[in-house]
Amino acid sequence: MSVPDDTAPEAAHSDSSTADNRPNVIDFESVLDEQIAAEEEDGSHTEFDPRVFHPSSVGYSEWLIMVKKLGLSDTSDLRGTFKMGDLVHEYTQKALVQAVEHIDGWDDIETPVEFDEDGLTFVGHADVYDPEADIVYDIKSRGSWYNFDPPVDRHIDQLHCYMRGLDAQYGQVIYVSKKDMEVRTWPEGAPFTFDEARWDEIKARCKRVRDAIYDEGIPQSEAEIPFDRPDNYFAESTELDFSGVNGGGA
Repeated sequence: MSVPDDTAPEAAHSDSSTADNRPNVIDFESVLDEQIAAEEEDGSHTEFDPRVFHPSSVGYSEWLIMVKKLGLSDTSDLRGTFKMGDLVHEYTQKALVQAVEHIDGWDDIETPVEFDEDGLTFVGHADVYDPEADIVYDIKSRGSWYNFDPPVDRHIDQLHCYMRGLDAQYGQVIYVSKKDMEVRTWPEGAPFTFDEARWDEIKARCKRVRDAIYDEGIPQSEAEIPFDRPDNYFAESTELDFSGVNGGGA
């Protein structure tokens, strides 16, 4: 006598019931993407005033300074990478402040820098300023140490802006690995000193960008950028986006 096989229908019914009652799950990728995008928008460094520059961009070529200043690059694919760098950055800042007793408070760790010079305005925040030692520290995160060969000119130029604004004589770049928090500095040991000639070169680049915007206005396409796109990694990998300056056009 055969025994009816009633296990399959029950199993099928059970699976269907479970699926029907299963709760909706959170779309974690969308949540993170939206949060990172919102924070990026809040912290935008776009400046349409021809005179205003952020220290983080002054070390590049005139072409890329203009692109960054006017918000003409599409960085949406890099938001996650930037956020990971920010997290390492903030952790390192906190550790430095806790190690140096005379630097007051985590909330005040970043020092505002804003000053005018030669028809230019520089606006930013120095990562860590130790007024007693007269040193400004700038923190940079790295994915790896591949091709690490300091000094990196754009990093030194950025620090010169902070040093000038804070009237600090010394600076040092703190490189931190996003992989394992390994730290390397430049210079190793003692910091470098402010270089007046280098500062003059930084201002000269910014003046050329300022004057180009005054003379020709804000570019609406790549053809209208009055500088040649350099033959280097940063410029070649930059995707342009003019939607912020021409109402959505490319």
